[in-house]
Amino acid sequence: MAHFIISYDVPGLGTRSWTRMVCCDGSVYYLDENGDRQDTLPLSSSLVACGSGPDPLVLCDDSGMFLRHISYVGGQVVTTDTDLEGSPYTPSGPVRSCTPGQ
Repeated sequence: MAHFIISYDVPGLGTRSWTRMVCCDGSVYYLDENGDRQDTLPLSSSLVACGSGPDPLVLCDDSGMFLRHISYVGGQVVTTDTDLEGSPYTPSGPVRSCTPGQ
């Protein structure tokens, strides 16, 4: 048996985490945040392999380059900005595409 953690946001309720259980015979079920067995995931959720996701956008502001990570959670677009090292970042000035050599 293998298990995987699935996290998703519920607008107004915050992040929820479920555990995906994969049995030796290939069958799958889920344990919700209360530990109750569920046969399917909530409609607003989707499975994404660990460590996967789209490449972030490289954007620029008045201070230089930064990364914008875009996710789709429950039909809503969620953006997170980081510096090039992955630390949280707050853009300053207008956000724009970077020009060569910037």
